[in-house]
Amino acid sequence: SLEEHVQVRHLDENPVDKVWADRPAMPSSMLRLHPLEFAGESVESKLGRVRTAVQELGASGLVISALDEVCWLFNVRGGDVACNPVALAYAYIDHDTATLFVDEAKVPKDVHEALQAASVDIRDYDRALPFL
Repeated sequence: SLEEHVQVRHLDENPVDKVWADRPAMPSSMLRLHPLEFAGESVESKLGRVRTAVQELGASGLVISALDEVCWLFNVRGGDVACNPVALAYAYIDHDTATLFVDEAKVPKDVHEALQAASVDIRDYDRALPFL
């Protein structure tokens, strides 16, 4: 079985980071709100539906790493990937909280205020893995 051959453990340092000396800078496109008229559903409603699904599955929380899912959930769009309106980000949703991990310098005031109004905590992208 896979469990007999694979051991998963946390590394304090990413081995790829150690050897990738000429790594390009992270993208820096600003987030923008995706209007409700196009999104079709509020962030609060989406979070409620996700929380219900998480509870029905007996889980305590959900990590979202698919960029399109993160942007859909929070009704935001970005420009970090060519030809895709997504931002480099992670999300964590549990029964009581919603956290968006994204480069905080890419979050303009209107996006920050909209997410804060939906009770979404914004944390820096680099804090995602230590958080998990």
